[in-house]
Amino acid sequence: MKIGVREVCLFLLIIICSWDLVNAAPKKIVCYYTNWAQYRTGIGRYTPDDIQPGLCTHIIFAFAKVAQDPETKEYTQLLNFEWNDLAMYKRVTALKSPGVKVLLAVGGWTHGVWLFNQMASKKSTRKTFIKNAIAFLRKHNFDGLDYDWEYPKGDSKEKFAALVQETRKFFEEEGQDQNKERLLVSAAMAPLLDVIDDGYDIPLLA
Repeated sequence: MKIGVREVCLFLLIIICSWDLVNAAPKKIVCYYTNWAQYRTGIGRYTPDDIQPGLCTHIIFAFAKVAQDPETKEYTQLLNFEWNDLAMYKRVTALKSPGVKVLLAVGGWTHGVWLFNQMASKKSTRKTFIKNAIAFLRKHNFDGLDYDWEYPKGDSKEKFAALVQETRKFFEEEGQDQNKERLLVSAAMAPLLDVIDDGYDIPLLA
């Protein structure tokens, strides 16, 4: 396989970032808890009671969804997906401690890209979604929001970068205004070079 300059640079960047994480920042162990794991049978069934205390520094509850506002008809709502998610939220957020954060993930493979594109298509709809998300996260005692957009491409690349930037901005403002710890924003992103090139504006996201 021919190795180009881009691949070498990416490899060096990974090494540098990994060195920084190991030597400067506290180690993060991020775990996803999926709300469909409750439907497995036998030993594969998994509920919040099965999450091992102390194993994870960040637990991400997956997944919520982007939904349509019944009045405006715009896709600006963050809503639960499964029938018993609200009860499950309480069981997972009960695991919070000074060393454990719990976030809510929106999206996933079955969620698709269309709903994200509708929500992120305009600055006004992004703003309304983020404001609604803040209220939803605070109401259900989450520490932040994880975007699982699989996967932005084309003009969605700019929408995704804008969405992440604006989310961080509004999270910071809300934390300061309410004198609360700022909500976290994270994203599940593909490690494939073609998906990265098509969907992620790395400098803007960083």
